[in-house]
Amino acid sequence: MIEWIKSILLLPVLGGYFVVQPELETSASPYPGDSIDDIAIWINRSDPSQSLILATLKASNQKPVKETGILVYDLSGKQIQFLPGGTPNNIDIRYTPNKPGEVIAVSHWFSGEITLHNIDHTRLRVDDKIRSTNTSGVPKLVGVCMYQPSLNGNLAYVATGKGGDIAFFQISNIDGTHKLQSRFKLGSATEGCTVDDARQLLYVAEESRGVWKFDLSKNTLEAPELIVKTGLFEPLTSNVEGITLLATNDTDGYLIISSQGNDEYAIIDRVSYQHIANFAIVETDETRQAEKIDGTSHTDGIDLTSANLGQALPNGIFVAQDDDNTSNGETQNQNLKVVPLEKILNQIELISND
Repeated sequence: MIEWIKSILLLPVLGGYFVVQPELETSASPYPGDSIDDIAIWINRSDPSQSLILATLKASNQKPVKETGILVYDLSGKQIQFLPGGTPNNIDIRYTPNKPGEVIAVSHWFSGEITLHNIDHTRLRVDDKIRSTNTSGVPKLVGVCMYQPSLNGNLAYVATGKGGDIAFFQISNIDGTHKLQSRFKLGSATEGCTVDDARQLLYVAEESRGVWKFDLSKNTLEAPELIVKTGLFEPLTSNVEGITLLATNDTDGYLIISSQGNDEYAIIDRVSYQHIANFAIVETDETRQAEKIDGTSHTDGIDLTSANLGQALPNGIFVAQDDDNTSNGETQNQNLKVVPLEKILNQIELISND
């Protein structure tokens, strides 16, 4: 009933509204409380069915204190690795130009550092050895998102902080050093960010105000534009969190944004920034009682891929952190919910053609 009421109330103001059900979920976090934050999907280009879901385990309030680090899951949702180290908060990935490989960037809230990692392609695990480390200089560092300016250029990343600080770094292809390109400061807390590589645009979520767009074509941060706002009659409520890009080709597609305050995700056109719809991830229905999976709430990190991940997931996945994970009515530790991407794309098509 609540979802039906939402669909009626939101339709005239915001656009469409729909719900989707998860296909699977990951193993629960090893720690209770607010412990899992952000997500990155690694595509195994040799065998996409062996791709991995990476997540940050950030809880440090355990007594006695327990190790934090990176959690790794296979595409069935099974945890296959815990790599301890640092105080990870956000994580992102790009693939190295002109050769097999990838760079994974992780933000560490306590030290203010960014660490870079690789995948061990033989063991299908995050490599135990850190590739390099950089002190970001961002006060209260929380967010990081990677950027590939061109097929031949250096990789780059953007770091964000709870004070509104943003820093843009380039990674040298020669020695892996991190070079500061530019800094900027928004008015309040920022965390979630993503870069549209093809269009050289950075999107940063200011939690209380909405999503800002920066033009990175000049390798500097300046003159951002607020493209999606928070508010009663806006696509987002306050506490804007994860943001990711769904590219349907080089120019078209959608931004998907976690609207944490109302347990929804806003879909925004990639070019016009027109609001398309909001959606929620809800509990699987009674026909799947034996494997019932709850929906998501208060989501932090999100990520997606449209890659063919094998027979079980041929059209990609959308992955969302779930703050309030339950099973058979009992509270469990946080985990991630996985939705086949075609469920979302099919609903977008229905709304666009209505």
